Amino acid sequence: MKTIGALRNVLKVSIFFMVSSLLIGFSIINPLQYVYSFYFPFIPNLDPSDAEMNNALVISEIMINPVGAEPGKEWIEIFNRSPNGIDLYGYKIGDSEERGDLEGMYTFPLSSKIPPGETVVIANQAVLFAISFGVQPDFELSDSDPEIPNLIKYRNWAGGVINLRNGGDEITILNPKDEQVDAVSWGDSNYAFNPPAPIPEDGMSLERNPANVDSNRANDWIIRADPDPGSASLEGPTSVPSTPTMTQPNCDNIPVLISEVLYDPAIVEEPGGEWVEIYNYGDLKANLDCLMLGDEETIGGSEGMMVFPSGNTISPGKALVIANQGDIFSNHYGFFPDFEIRETLASVPNLIDYPQWASGSIRLSNSGDELLLINLSGNQLDAVSWKDSVYAFDPPVAGVNPGHSISRQPADIDTDSANDWLDLSQPQPGIVHLTPPTPTESPTRSPTPVTKTPTQKPPSPTSTTTPTPTLTEVPQPTFEIVINEILADPDSEFGDANNDGVVDYSDDEFVELINNSSIPMDISAWSIGDVLSIRHSFPAGTILEPGCGLILFGGGIPNGDFGNFVVQVASTGELSFNDIMETIYVYDSQQDIVASLGYGEESGDDQSITRDPDIVGTQPLKKHSLASGSNGAIFSPGTMIDGSIFSGCME
Repeated sequence: MKTIGALRNVLKVSIFFMVSSLLIGFSIINPLQYVYSFYFPFIPNLDPSDAEMNNALVISEIMINPVGAEPGKEWIEIFNRSPNGIDLYGYKIGDSEERGDLEGMYTFPLSSKIPPGETVVIANQAVLFAISFGVQPDFELSDSDPEIPNLIKYRNWAGGVINLRNGGDEITILNPKDEQVDAVSWGDSNYAFNPPAPIPEDGMSLERNPANVDSNRANDWIIRADPDPGSASLEGPTSVPSTPTMTQPNCDNIPVLISEVLYDPAIVEEPGGEWVEIYNYGDLKANLDCLMLGDEETIGGSEGMMVFPSGNTISPGKALVIANQGDIFSNHYGFFPDFEIRETLASVPNLIDYPQWASGSIRLSNSGDELLLINLSGNQLDAVSWKDSVYAFDPPVAGVNPGHSISRQPADIDTDSANDWLDLSQPQPGIVHLTPPTPTESPTRSPTPVTKTPTQKPPSPTSTTTPTPTLTEVPQPTFEIVINEILADPDSEFGDANNDGVVDYSDDEFVELINNSSIPMDISAWSIGDVLSIRHSFPAGTILEPGCGLILFGGGIPNGDFGNFVVQVASTGELSFNDIMETIYVYDSQQDIVASLGYGEESGDDQSITRDPDIVGTQPLKKHSLASGSNGAIFSPGTMIDGSIFSGCME
């Protein structure tokens, strides 16, 4: 046998050399990591050099913040700026900047190529891309169209998914040796270069212009108001501004006021449930690059002061909400805040610590504190203080009960006094009131200018007063729908959650939704999914009664009344939730996110995870068997943790 084996090896080598005399060389490709190339001394190497290839492939256009579903409508365009075609097999692209993190890195499938001077477009969902642009992308990340090839998760680098964060993120291209060949970062991420590229507004793209120039600086990038995937620009920018022309021109007189503050949230932990609302009372867009927000009134103090990520504006008559934690805010109010202080949601941009002013973090004291808006010149634009703090005015705003907010009413009036503020028992983030709280006529709505120089802890910013134009109210939709319980990892023996007599890893997955409002909720044409794709569309006539809800199974034939909940199975045939590390989204009929919930390692233990207590429990969700009143039960689809009926479901 040894002789035969040796002969076989000789034949292999002989045949190889005979064939190789006709070839340039050969490559061995490991789909998880490397491409090895071998050439013989007597055969000239006609392939481009590694250095040339590493400089050839660049990111050329990105849709970071699409109008509608995110990340479904996101896309990335890459450009081959070399005179040679490039075999993309072995190349990777993603938003993961280092091996082992929780973001995404994907590799191109076999036979993927990009000709010289051409582009390739990678859509998150090909179906949504085709609806938006009338053409098909070259690749997609989620399997929405069987005709479009999918990129493949490169788990040797990262196990997450590509979900481009509007407020700041990065995209990188890796070569077959896992070496970075290009990168771009924007907003609050300076991973690729500092300063980073600007943040596009809704529906605008970030474009390298010209596409064949790479100086590794933000200057390579412009904001494009009319995205054009599949067509690289080689002429350089003309007159496309990075921000709309009707933007507040300087930082001296920014027409922005603090309009509502929740400093003492009920039920949820602090400071996670705290939030602040600001309002633009002017008639131009205001540049948020000019603003600092915080509770530290003295330069060098130990409280917090933060700045907004680059490229953001606030439109006239618009209110923006800054939450301490976006996940807690969205779970409670049913929509995402505009910004968050602590990073909990990939799609919500973060404020950035400003250590030149203060060394701590924003944490609003219930017993008395202050909140300041300051421009980058150190001039105070607005401030409010409450309870035992007289920083902004004396007397301060009176204290309110937990769960109440303090609200400026009217939102466009600033007399620098506690009289501007009311106690709201039902906070209204995103909504401002521009009429006085009572119908009593007053001699004038125009405040007497007040100049105030704080004296508590010099040096402090200088206060200014603001004009009072007449504006309209700013409505913002709120949906009291709560994701209450999720089973992503059914037990192989006791996991028959849909009670059809069969334990099935896919069919027994479920998500439980509850209408936490006081009126019936019609969710017909709404949908639910994860970051990759829509998993279920709710059919016509799907009504959730107040205090009751819906249980959605992955499949099978659910058997039982499930606490009188509406019972449905996934319209796509499966929910396909990750056991760990997943975010679930609920979309309305316009594909806007109305609820979301993320989970991590608390899941994946052969049981569901649930809010504890039901409906109002905070994140992270608890393993069901450890939740209060569960008595060790591993799930409770359609009922409360202890198996009892929800109050709104009782017949």
